[in-house]
Amino acid sequence: VMLKKTTVLAAAIAAALMLGACSKSDSSQAAASAPAAEKAYVVATDATYAPFEYLDDNQVVGFSKDILEAIAANQGIKFNFANTPWEGIFATLGKGDSDIVSSSVTITDERKGQMDFSEPYFEATQMIAVNDAKGGDIKSFEDLKKGKHLISVQTGTTGDIVSQKLLGKDSTQIKRFESMPLALKELL
Repeated sequence: VMLKKTTVLAAAIAAALMLGACSKSDSSQAAASAPAAEKAYVVATDATYAPFEYLDDNQVVGFSKDILEAIAANQGIKFNFANTPWEGIFATLGKGDSDIVSSSVTITDERKGQMDFSEPYFEATQMIAVNDAKGGDIKSFEDLKKGKHLISVQTGTTGDIVSQKLLGKDSTQIKRFESMPLALKELL
């Protein structure tokens, strides 16, 4: 059984939106004092979650990038996208390695205490993907409590958090993987 990473919104796009919140006089002053080279804001994304963010010809593409590119065009700013493993993606903000995280991030109270969020731009719920040969009797999250199925999740995602709440933090039913493709491969 595999719990799908919730795709609710990109983290910290609000930072990009706030860049355009200056008044016209503030903008012209900033432009006059801006260095010749345009600053490019680094966007960390775990590009393993199509159609929202994934790699195509080694370039980050997808719905989340399209949204940020529209913001960039509207605000006259530039983004550089860095494919970043999910497990350390939020730490890149604190270390200054990225300015924004855009990677199908679910807003949680804990995360709101650590970073700013944009308004949600996509709403999704937790889902269960089942291998019919082994999990045809699973119809709800409650069915996972019966203890006879393994649950594959991407480490640190909302699916991981939900699984821990359902089965306990140290449950041996939960198998964690560093990416969604690896978790899905385990399901197969």
